[in-house]
Amino acid sequence: MDSNFKIGIVEVENNDKRLFNLDKAILSNLDFTSFDSLESIEFEIKNNNIDFGIIELSSIGELNEELVVAALTERNNNFYKLYIKHNKVDKSKDLRLTEKGDIGVESRIVMKIVENLRPDCKVDLYDSSNLELLLLKDAVILNVVLANNEFEIFELHPSEFTPQAGKGALAMICKKDNLTLRKTLTSFHNPEVSLCTNVERKIEKELQQLAITESRVYCEKDLNNNFHVYTSFLGGNDNLKSYKYSQSTNYQLAEKVIEIIKNN
Repeated sequence: MDSNFKIGIVEVENNDKRLFNLDKAILSNLDFTSFDSLESIEFEIKNNNIDFGIIELSSIGELNEELVVAALTERNNNFYKLYIKHNKVDKSKDLRLTEKGDIGVESRIVMKIVENLRPDCKVDLYDSSNLELLLLKDAVILNVVLANNEFEIFELHPSEFTPQAGKGALAMICKKDNLTLRKTLTSFHNPEVSLCTNVERKIEKELQQLAITESRVYCEKDLNNNFHVYTSFLGGNDNLKSYKYSQSTNYQLAEKVIEIIKNN
């Protein structure tokens, strides 16, 4: 890769482990510039101020028609994590939280999941930018890493606390007509990741067509090459709807999940 290429990044560090499949010598010489949104990246690429952008795939909705996702990185495991203050941990309870705990969550979907599991607890939506207020809670569920010694950390499996479609993978986006760059970026593409994220994003898009604006979708491929899809969303009266579907291939996997949702 040309070491003079200019790269725009959104909420990604240039030492992110997901970028390690780029040659380290090349990576250290690339010109990284941070931006605050997908729209900023799109503008800079279209105006030839940067060559390509790197952003969380889950942050990409409808991409500008002149641009394309040329490659995906490996997926990290920054799914939902449960942070509990040390004096509030009770491993005999669901979610390992003491009786009548105070929990902060970042979405209505997660709120409903927690309320179903622990109706005794007080569950509040929070603004993740207000970290000081967040740290006053007994526990908090985040899909980012929080470095704070006050909390014990528990991983939450995506089958129960389903993340956003595409969560954990970085997307490299560039101009659709820049075939040379697209070919270069393809050499860093992780096809195993795209097998699953393509399913997730297709389901998410189909749910939006059904007027379901807040959803969570996760697809995984197990060691026997079977695919498992977990989908959660809020239906009428904010009732939580959750589905799991499995099959041996990814052929029409998204379509079958949508069909099941429509028929229930």
